[in-house]
Amino acid sequence: MGKPWLLLLAGKQIDYPESKRYFKSVPTEGDLHTNSDVALHGARVINTFNHVIESMEDWQKACKLLQRLVDKHKNIHKVPAVTFQHMFQAFLGICQDIMGDELTNDMLVSWDKFFEAVYDEISVAYGRKRLL
Repeated sequence: MGKPWLLLLAGKQIDYPESKRYFKSVPTEGDLHTNSDVALHGARVINTFNHVIESMEDWQKACKLLQRLVDKHKNIHKVPAVTFQHMFQAFLGICQDIMGDELTNDMLVSWDKFFEAVYDEISVAYGRKRLL
């Protein structure tokens, strides 16, 4: 199996083809699993997830990370907030594909709670004024 972060971006563009219009500098056609630009963006997505997860005990820090993410996606890339929900669904789908039966119901519930908290903060951040 390929690198999971590549699957995340490639899967998102297959499951949500309307998301392709937001990727102006990242290819959206061809073999996305071998494209270095797709790999770089996918790695950034996973890295950001990781930083937010590491900051869960300091929610203000996590919110600052999410605000920077929102500022860039809302104000520069013009990506609607709902796109993050699509990404979360793609992420869970990849986890299910990779882990199969090892992905327990408890794990899914935990990821759902995490993504719900993150999306709630993203939604609030989309309502704030631009920080950049």
